[in-house]
Amino acid sequence: MPVKTLLPYLRHSVLRILGSELGDPENIEEVIHDTRNTLVGDAMQDNAATVSPETHLAEVAKLLVGDGSHHIPVIEDGKPVGMISRHELLTLFTVSD
Repeated sequence: MPVKTLLPYLRHSVLRILGSELGDPENIEEVIHDTRNTLVGDAMQDNAATVSPETHLAEVAKLLVGDGSHHIPVIEDGKPVGMISRHELLTLFTVSD
């Protein structure tokens, strides 16, 4: 399928996905317009869970499921050193030895 034909379909699909995530699929263009003027500080979760490099993966899984997050910052000595994600956990659980 040519890119020119595919782009409108992709845009529509992305808008529908974003709309369902943002809770207003009918007015997605308005939601996108409103978010263009929103600052990160106004949208971020300021009490997000964090873990250390020494945290067990079982605890990370509980945190990810418990608060519905997809990523958790990894903090060491008060500084971010990485992220752990649901995808990474699933990958680790499905890798065969």
